[in-house]
Amino acid sequence: MNNRFFCLSCIGQPIRKEKLMKIFRYLIVAVLFLLVAGTSGAQTREEKKEALKTYVGEQVNGRTFKLEASMAYPMSGRSIPLTTPYGLQMKKDSVDVYLPYYGRAYQIPYGGGEGLRFKAPVENYSSKLKKDRYRITFEATTSEDNFRFSVDLYDDGSANIHVTMRNRQPIHYSGQLDATGLQ
Repeated sequence: MNNRFFCLSCIGQPIRKEKLMKIFRYLIVAVLFLLVAGTSGAQTREEKKEALKTYVGEQVNGRTFKLEASMAYPMSGRSIPLTTPYGLQMKKDSVDVYLPYYGRAYQIPYGGGEGLRFKAPVENYSSKLKKDRYRITFEATTSEDNFRFSVDLYDDGSANIHVTMRNRQPIHYSGQLDATGLQ
């Protein structure tokens, strides 16, 4: 009876010490396999993070990025989740803006005008690399208003868009960089 153990799930059937050791070895191998698989996933996670950081830098330096807005933060009132695909696309020397506007307008055309839905040339473009983000500033002018954009684009692809206008209250958006070009 020294080398015999009882299996709880086998109800009264004895299990030999050799069989128990064999099961124990398989269990150790399985745990080691899971540990190795987990660390290799962490390496690929770090590689993906670094690839995204490089992609963000390339997009900013090439002045060809697209930002998708997911939340709007008006000056007054609550934050508003955006369900329709709104965003801002920089195309070298022009910007294509399709963003909703919530706030007070001081002087606008009859009927509300176009608001933040326009294509216009970019003026005074600058980008500065900060600790973990790029600060991009530029201006655009339409027949309705002058727009000053300040975009914080982070290494992880998240973005904050601040828009200041002459004839409307400022508004702020948050969202993500469109990384469909990232392989």
